[in-house]
Amino acid sequence: MKMIDSHAHLHDQKFDKDRQEVIKRILEGEIENVINIGTSLKESRDAVSLANKYENMYASVGIHPTSFKKDAQNEFDVYLGSDLPVVVRKERLKNIIKDLEELIVNNSKVVAVGEIGIDYFNRDGREIQKDERAWQLKAFSYQIELARDNGLPVVIHTREGNENVSYSAYDDCLEIIKDFPEVSFVLHCYMGNAQQTEKFLELENVIFSFAGNITYNKKPEDEMNKVIKLIPLTKILVETDSPYLTPIPHRGERNEPIFVEYVVEHIAKTKDISIKKVKEVTRSNTKNFFKIGKICAKCAKVI
Repeated sequence: MKMIDSHAHLHDQKFDKDRQEVIKRILEGEIENVINIGTSLKESRDAVSLANKYENMYASVGIHPTSFKKDAQNEFDVYLGSDLPVVVRKERLKNIIKDLEELIVNNSKVVAVGEIGIDYFNRDGREIQKDERAWQLKAFSYQIELARDNGLPVVIHTREGNENVSYSAYDDCLEIIKDFPEVSFVLHCYMGNAQQTEKFLELENVIFSFAGNITYNKKPEDEMNKVIKLIPLTKILVETDSPYLTPIPHRGERNEPIFVEYVVEHIAKTKDISIKKVKEVTRSNTKNFFKIGKICAKCAKVI
């Protein structure tokens, strides 16, 4: 049974020197499909371009939430930071969304909008300001509308802020997606706690994706292991987030899609089920979420 890497960035510059070798390992190994995820207009175009070159690859397009922070530096897009006048930043985002929609309409390999969402973390310890938070939430909603209007699911990036803040990225995310019951969502690189997970599980249109960082949990009682046990396997996807979040035993190296096997193994061990079962169910989940593959005439599911 082959696996699917539901979230990678093979168009990233970290693969520029040996991308063909990485792709060769994918084609010769146990990876059936890779979904390459955009984080800016340029990155989205690059993801689409790569997907169009290989039959087993697909793309998702969107603007990462860090693009909407105050003083955000994004070398690939027109500046969208929250310190711009409202009318200016809305017009700039409107134009970028038009470009994203053009990618969607003109490329059948685009299977989702993302990664989009909410990110309240700052490496310098600075707390997200009220206007930054509001702008991120608006931009998130606008891009969900883009997905809804084009019949696509959404890949969500959510990252909590620094310690001791009075708000939660996951809580804010939940409140927004509640307003879009007609859209399917996957919480990429999920790191929510058990209480938050129970709330997301109440929504039928939400599933969860786990990356290599779950292998960093060494004790069965670790919070993320509790969360993995809490979520039904039918609501789980696996990913690498390549070139980031390399799993143990390759931590410290550049990540790549073939390492998704270690994510599968950790989920199987944590849930006390077979690796084969995790491969089988997560493969089916991914195909149905992104609507890739052939449609079964009898069951109306993707096979």
